[in-house]
Amino acid sequence: MRRRYQDVLGQLIDALAEGQFAEGDWLPSERELGERLGSGRGAVREAVRALQLRGLIDVVSGRGQCVLPTDRWDVHEADVLIALAEHGRMPGLLREAVDARTTAERDAARLATANATAGDLRLLHGRLVEMERAAELEQRGDERDDPFVQGELWFHHTLALMSGNRVLAKMSEPLHLGLAAIRHRRAPRAENAALIHHRRILEGVSSGEPDLAVFAVDDYARQLARWLGA
Repeated sequence: MRRRYQDVLGQLIDALAEGQFAEGDWLPSERELGERLGSGRGAVREAVRALQLRGLIDVVSGRGQCVLPTDRWDVHEADVLIALAEHGRMPGLLREAVDARTTAERDAARLATANATAGDLRLLHGRLVEMERAAELEQRGDERDDPFVQGELWFHHTLALMSGNRVLAKMSEPLHLGLAAIRHRRAPRAENAALIHHRRILEGVSSGEPDLAVFAVDDYARQLARWLGA
């Protein structure tokens, strides 16, 4: 279950992405925000700190919190990416996010194909099985906690780790949740097709032929961009 401050953070990110507060505006005080959102000041304080870490605001001692321009926002953070996509604040952002993840994933697929152990491949297969099982569930969570979204997140994270390059895996990690959640929102009936694409990625990595793995990664990226309208 999400902590209360995360709910407050989500509401504030949505408000900023929607444009309720423009660049250069000062946010209301923590007390006022707490009253608006029905939350205690402790949760608001944590959420404000998280906004600062994501580059949405600048905290000025003795003055308050000033909204920063969107080019300062950390757009590879899932909650920021999702909110900006929902409110259409940065045209082309989803295309850029898909391209960025795909660029990293091509290298990950090549390295994984060359270096993956039998145990690595079993783990990646297990991630695919989790997605398959999730697709059959009747009870599902919201888009970020949905088991299929979580399964897709972990499939791509596992593939990145299989590259053996921890920096590469860390760079692309925040994008997995954002892209999977937005796909779930915009193309909820595409899960069977998504499973086919992920199965092809697994087969490509398992084949020992890097070109097959990269082709499967690129093919899914093209389809994902269409689903997202990117």
